[in-house]
Amino acid sequence: MLWLIGMAASSAAMALPVPQSHAIGQQLQPELNKGGSAAVKVRVVVDPSGAPVRCSVRFKNGPARNGDTLCALIRAQTRFSPALNVQGIPTFGVTYVWSRWDRGTWAGDEQPSWDPVDVALTTNQVPRGYPEGAIFQLIVFTSHVGSISDCEATDTRLNRHVVDLLCREARAVWITPAKDQNGRAVPSVQQFMVRLTSGKRLEQVMKKVRSR
Repeated sequence: MLWLIGMAASSAAMALPVPQSHAIGQQLQPELNKGGSAAVKVRVVVDPSGAPVRCSVRFKNGPARNGDTLCALIRAQTRFSPALNVQGIPTFGVTYVWSRWDRGTWAGDEQPSWDPVDVALTTNQVPRGYPEGAIFQLIVFTSHVGSISDCEATDTRLNRHVVDLLCREARAVWITPAKDQNGRAVPSVQQFMVRLTSGKRLEQVMKKVRSR
């Protein structure tokens, strides 16, 4: 169980790759499910110059072609601000691009709340100002073998103690390394998602489950 206390300013020197053009999926003509819905999530490896060198489909709800088409569009037309390591030097980075359609209309590229996280943790209480099941995004630097060294939180309001605890859990997890255009594993900056639930809330959920 983690003990989370206080909130204060913190800053992260690392940065994830950021597409220079937004709403990438809005340019697609997708194949849709019955009812007009579809969703796709792709994993993009960006090199230190900001060029996307690899793209793979990580989730799809709908025809597989949507993911392949989104990857092709990203490779051909999208540039990124490259990832930065703790020294502020451009490096390889991994980012995820979502695209969703509802009733035949593009519904945006925001990460949905049901997207699986990397680690789910139980705490004595969720930090003040956050709901139960709040998701925290970490930025981590991982080696070519998938071990994490540097770690920061994107939320600058989190207390340093909280960030250290979240990062401790992240370091216990192996992350898929990035690969360059030649298929060689390389160190990279990646995102890492953690969901926090209080012990009290977890007990309430378990009581409901046992009473069924």
